[in-house]
Amino acid sequence: MKYTIFKDTSVATVVVADAVTLQDCIRSVDGFLAGASLEPGMQLLIDLTSVKPELSFGELRELVWHVKKLIQSGVRNIAVTAAGDFVYGLARVFSAYADIDGFNVAVFRTQEKARTWLEGCRPATYPSIQNNTTVIGEIR
Repeated sequence: MKYTIFKDTSVATVVVADAVTLQDCIRSVDGFLAGASLEPGMQLLIDLTSVKPELSFGELRELVWHVKKLIQSGVRNIAVTAAGDFVYGLARVFSAYADIDGFNVAVFRTQEKARTWLEGCRPATYPSIQNNTTVIGEIR
């Protein structure tokens, strides 16, 4: 497995290529946790358009347990891009397992759609929140 990481202010993009095994994925997650690649509050975009997965459904379930460590370290959301139907289907299964474990992974066909989704997941900033609440009275 080969991968390249690109970072902007809030999104780390990981482009993965070649054959991918469970052990490759676990080493990558452990590497992210040990290094300074991902900061709390960042979002993760994983590009799987050039991979040849060698993962079973059981291994996907185990991988979710490892990826959850990234969420616990402060990664907010994960978007995955997959072009081929087989990889897209595996990514959707991974997304369903992640949902069961309580974190958010969405799968897309293009990076543009994935980035749009990630942008929509960012928390609203103070100026964009309008407070239209009127205090009627206090409860004592």
